[in-house]
Amino acid sequence: MKRLSPILFRGLRAVRQHRIMTLPALSLALLGADASAGNLFAFVGLRGPKHQGSASVEETPGGFRWRWEGEILEDNPLGEGESAYPVLRRACTAEALPDGRTLRLSDRIECIKETTLPAGFRALHLQIPNDVYNGCRRTYVGEGSSEITIDGALAVRSLSGRTLVVFRPAAQGALTNNGLTSLRIEEVCTAVREESLHLLPGDILCDERYEVEVLP
Repeated sequence: MKRLSPILFRGLRAVRQHRIMTLPALSLALLGADASAGNLFAFVGLRGPKHQGSASVEETPGGFRWRWEGEILEDNPLGEGESAYPVLRRACTAEALPDGRTLRLSDRIECIKETTLPAGFRALHLQIPNDVYNGCRRTYVGEGSSEITIDGALAVRSLSGRTLVVFRPAAQGALTNNGLTSLRIEEVCTAVREESLHLLPGDILCDERYEVEVLP
């Protein structure tokens, strides 16, 4: 896990904003950046999506419970005089369990205004660096089942009974602070749609429950 944990996840800005400093090490590793980036939560392929909503964090013995509810706005393209408007409603949660190794998550997205996702959609969307620093070699066990282990160090489980797949894009990287995307990334997902996706009000884009565990 020494190679995985420092750069594996980008996670949730909300945790940093709430200055939660007494979380298990796993939680800090998993929850590191911006919820709108979609890591550990579904990637939504809108052009320039914006999130508006509110987050709450409750500390629990040995962990925490986090919840975010709000809307995903479309702001590209816009007609003359238009401003960004909500097209998707989202509710997501994360709970760090007292074992200090497990993070349990959920993500539900519903369409509230007709829209198209030109860049497709990927549910769960757990990014795994796989580049020269580790010899471009990751061992995934359990592809096509509801549980995948990575290098015998990390387990990803669907609690909704979904089939987990490893998405290996031909060319994609993790966005770094200098704007480069040179690091090769693979993704553990429960659904992958690379083509554009048209949605109507009432369509459920995803309703997922899953957990990530650092194996002992």
